[in-house]
Amino acid sequence: MFKLHKDYFRNGRGYHFKTILFSFLFSLVTWAALVALPFGTVVLGMVIADDPQDGNSKIYVVISMIIGVIIAFIVCFLLILFILSPLYCGIIQLYKNTDLGKQSKFRHLITFFKKGNYGKTLKLTSLLLIIGVMIGFITSSIISPLFSIFNMSLYYFVPSYIDITEGSLIGHLLTIVMLIGISILCIPFYYLMIYLMNVVLVHVDQSSLPTLNKFSIAWKITTKGPNSSWRLLFSNLLYFVIILVAITVFQIIIALPMQNSPTILSTILSFPSTLLMLFILTILTYLISGSMINFYHQNKNAIYPTETPATDE
Repeated sequence: MFKLHKDYFRNGRGYHFKTILFSFLFSLVTWAALVALPFGTVVLGMVIADDPQDGNSKIYVVISMIIGVIIAFIVCFLLILFILSPLYCGIIQLYKNTDLGKQSKFRHLITFFKKGNYGKTLKLTSLLLIIGVMIGFITSSIISPLFSIFNMSLYYFVPSYIDITEGSLIGHLLTIVMLIGISILCIPFYYLMIYLMNVVLVHVDQSSLPTLNKFSIAWKITTKGPNSSWRLLFSNLLYFVIILVAITVFQIIIALPMQNSPTILSTILSFPSTLLMLFILTILTYLISGSMINFYHQNKNAIYPTETPATDE
């Protein structure tokens, strides 16, 4: 079931630490760019407009929030298109090198900022952003009503739901049920994500190819290779559920004795547990991504045995 995960781990022995480190740094940059910066923009607008001596301050706060949200959206879009997407392709190059047993260097991170690669990357990213917005809209249209029904059912069947604390056993179990249900509903979108990931991998391999050709090649790799993309999907889904259950059990073990503990002791105990949870999530994401890279390489080599990637070196 987890053959692709094992193959990636075996192929990249000696190179995993550097790839994980660069991935973690990229995650920090992404978080700062897409979360901290837009949030700071909105809050700054509210602080500037919130003058307690002005009777119309509430109107100014609302206007400044709207302007802040618009500015934040534009900034996020520009960051994704012009900075994060080429950098993400560089991260994917590191994953590819790890799976191929090659040494990764810093120059691989900036490969897609170079002339020739940069324009192709922006063009592909623009198409993927449009597809991503459509997927997000369809997904939210399906999940949001079901999520509301789920919450209403909890209020009806579990009167004490509103009083459930974050550290309680029932709260964590209900969260697991909800996440597993959402995961099952999103299975078709996971398959589409595997396909789009292969599109990016084709681009990383041969960025000089016409953009539409990358989509057709990725479709062949996704559907016609010796490794089943459905098997990859369900193995990663099962892997995610196992890790989710393990994290939840760990949180329950930590949270139960902390409920009646002093605030200082609870804070001290929560810090290492949070770090451990982040570490587990990092490894989870890393191995899931690695299995998709290994899937791509095995299927590509079977379908196009004479192809030589253009950007591996």
